[in-house]
Amino acid sequence: GIIEHYGFTVPVFLRWIRSFLAGPIKNSKPWWR
Repeated sequence: GIIEHYGFTVPVFLRWIRSFLAGPIKNSKPWWR
């Protein structure tokens, strides 16, 4: 399908979301501590 064609799978999506959220957070302050 379209999603598989672009390689936009669930693991890739989760990794993209995590990196997208970790960018600004890491620059400001760690929220997990």
